[in-house]
Amino acid sequence: MIVKDMMPGFELYQPTQLDDALALLDRYGKDGWKMAGGNDSLSWFKERVKRPKAVIDISGIVALKGVRETPDGVEIGALTTLTEIERSPLIRAKYRVLADAARRVASPQIRNTGSIGGNLAQDARCWYYRYGLPCYRAGGNTCFADTPEGVNREHALFDADRCVAVSPSDTAPALVALDAKMVIRSSKGERLASAEEFFIGPKTDITIVVNNGVVERSRIACGGVSAVPRRLTVVEEVIHGKPAEEATAKLAGQSAVRGARPLNYNQFKIPLMANLVTRAVRDAA
Repeated sequence: MIVKDMMPGFELYQPTQLDDALALLDRYGKDGWKMAGGNDSLSWFKERVKRPKAVIDISGIVALKGVRETPDGVEIGALTTLTEIERSPLIRAKYRVLADAARRVASPQIRNTGSIGGNLAQDARCWYYRYGLPCYRAGGNTCFADTPEGVNREHALFDADRCVAVSPSDTAPALVALDAKMVIRSSKGERLASAEEFFIGPKTDITIVVNNGVVERSRIACGGVSAVPRRLTVVEEVIHGKPAEEATAKLAGQSAVRGARPLNYNQFKIPLMANLVTRAVRDAA
């Protein structure tokens, strides 16, 4: 591997208001990169693995900083530095496990600039992925670490599926243990997620992937038909390897309702569910 010391050029934006930052992220989409402390981002740029057209530096948004006590506990801004969390009297008194976790992150210099949001959301540190190889995580079809010759001393013991990289965050386990809630904000609104649900493992593939006109993989779920959101694994199996066309979409709809047992007054849900699944597969294809 050749380490480079030059970064590709990009437009730099430094908004001071959250709404402005969200608008910029919407404008640039996949070509935009949000950055706070920059400890992880700059490595990606210097190695030229990531080449964003625009970098949105959110470190100047005051509203995302600080530790505040609330009636329900403690609210921590995503841009709060790890040093602030480590030294916060409030966190040390009530949630010491988090203060201890923050204290163990890297070095004092990194903790002074690194944010808890960045520590939680940092990407996997598998060297194959970081070197830019076409592994599963990078969109390829191979895990180079999960081979007889793979260097995988730092990789997963549990729940390995395709990708065997592990979460590199020191603070994530503490927040899961504390049953923390994540506030996720976009231009479309705001929602809450538990820390345990915030992190998505390799078994969860949130797309429907079509390659050369054929459905390679999919994840389909439907609400309002069971006590919990119903994962339609039968549909996923039926459409796997099929051409992404109208006939496949109709087959998906028919498969979705197999085994349904309507009550006296909810028979209408069967054709409704079939039509919704048909439409979802058709649109995704």
